[in-house]
Amino acid sequence: AIQVAAADALRTLAAKRFKAELVAKCIDNYLAGLRKPDETIAARRGFVLCLGALPASALGDRGSEVIAALAREIKGQELPCKDQDDPQTRQYAVLSLGRVCLDLPAHGEDLAAVVAAVEAAMGDYATDRRGDVGSWVREVALEIIAALLEAQQAGLAGPRLPDCTATTRLFSLLF
Repeated sequence: AIQVAAADALRTLAAKRFKAELVAKCIDNYLAGLRKPDETIAARRGFVLCLGALPASALGDRGSEVIAALAREIKGQELPCKDQDDPQTRQYAVLSLGRVCLDLPAHGEDLAAVVAAVEAAMGDYATDRRGDVGSWVREVALEIIAALLEAQQAGLAGPRLPDCTATTRLFSLLF
């Protein structure tokens, strides 16, 4: 919860004070951290939260890169090390993906990646000694789906679902 609060603070600070060059440096650092095989799990959690905290207006053409990185984290694909598969990192990646998608209008391949990642999150039934840790990921995914559909219905500036197929896919995940 402390990392989420820190990411919220970064979101406010970045929106008020960060210039485009600094946002680009931050993106480079966070993506590089996610690619490091010896990075700690706590740092990876912070990187995915910070990617979602950066202002969408400053992401510009790097929005696709950020969406792809978050989608890979959610799916557990291309992780530098098998030991870095962590349910809380996936949970935070879903949260960040939702923030990015709601702030930055996603289209085409980006929107398809978002829908596929949310579908993967809804199928996360991972368990460990703590029990059904996949439920953490599924719970946040449900909130993101609801927010995406609500934004679509309200006609907000967020994502424009291209057709009824994408809306139907998201809606079907709710039940």
